[in-house]
Amino acid sequence: MNILIFPKLDKKSYTLLAFITIGCITYLLNILIGGINPFQSKFFDQICQFLFYIPLIILNKIQKNKLEKKLNHFSNKVNLSLKFSKSNYIYFITVIILDLSVNVIYVIFDKELKATYLNFNRLNIQMILLLLLSNFYSNTIYYSHRNISQFIITVLTSILDIIIVTKNKSKYFFDVISIIIYFVTTIIDGIVISYKHYLLEIKYLGVETVSFLFGIINFTFMIIIMILQLCFGEFLCFNRNECPKFINFNYITVTDWIKIIASWVLNFIFFYLYYKCLKNFTPNHILLTFIIYIFFSNAETFYINENNILNLIICSIIFVIIFISFLVYLEIMELNFCKLNYYTRRNILIREKEEKIKNALDEKEDTSENEYFSNSSSIEKENRKSNNKVEISPGYFVELNHSESYDNDIKEND
Repeated sequence: MNILIFPKLDKKSYTLLAFITIGCITYLLNILIGGINPFQSKFFDQICQFLFYIPLIILNKIQKNKLEKKLNHFSNKVNLSLKFSKSNYIYFITVIILDLSVNVIYVIFDKELKATYLNFNRLNIQMILLLLLSNFYSNTIYYSHRNISQFIITVLTSILDIIIVTKNKSKYFFDVISIIIYFVTTIIDGIVISYKHYLLEIKYLGVETVSFLFGIINFTFMIIIMILQLCFGEFLCFNRNECPKFINFNYITVTDWIKIIASWVLNFIFFYLYYKCLKNFTPNHILLTFIIYIFFSNAETFYINENNILNLIICSIIFVIIFISFLVYLEIMELNFCKLNYYTRRNILIREKEEKIKNALDEKEDTSENEYFSNSSSIEKENRKSNNKVEISPGYFVELNHSESYDNDIKEND
């Protein structure tokens, strides 16, 4: 019996692997060309999430007939009860306000939060929060293999965080305001990603729609803030008397613009797959993928200490365990003991298929039994009819009815 099983992946799993691969390539290429990585600039992130879809919207408006057919086909699939109610609009506006606020907070308190972007615990807090929030809108069940994997990942990444923070104490701000901001941004990010998943999974909004909406709204809001800052001066310069920089990348020379365009293409593909995976999987699947990026981003930290070889070995062993837990959580790898793979999607589908075959065989057996009994009863009736016939003369038969003769006999006796 194999302890480890690597099942054949379906199309959804390939999408997730593509997201992980493209994410690694995007981070690597942007570092090599000096570009802008995803989540490095909130302003640039919003541009990458909506700008590419504007030409598509224009093309869709030109081809109205095709668009109407698609909308009609889509409307047939969607139940009327799934449309936005008043409460849905209130939730949407609330989440948008939270998202706008947290993006501005990221810009204003960039120095305080910059080092925490590469902390695992930010993801751990969000994964636990998302696990709780999913109970309100989703029927997704987190089975034992996922709960155990997430527990191992949470514990081990916390150990790595302690090592990282200990070696880079000077980069972190431990005052009350910085700690509050850290938790506020972490919680709001978790709520926003959970709501995006809700729109994609429950409300059946398209990947392009959700990406465009959040991108264009945030971009417009940031433009307004930048105009206000130019008009009214230092109204946002209250953090250490420093004004926030919404555009924190160079855009003067031709080389700068080449880097911006290359980063925009790479980041657009990244965010498209990000929303695609958010639609097909749980938000925790998305957050777990960032663990790989964070680990490699922190790889340099593991060499800093004098005992760098020992630290590197310890951190590498920890990461191998985290990576195995990561594969088990994503069901790319199964642990074939203690029924840890009993509730994987693959095995659930196998049992469902076996149950359907069994039910079909049972129905077929019941049908054949009914046919047998119906045929038997008809033969018995024919036999009774033949037994009740008496030949009174050659070629002449009389059929006797015992119940009628018995009744006649009773009448004659009376």
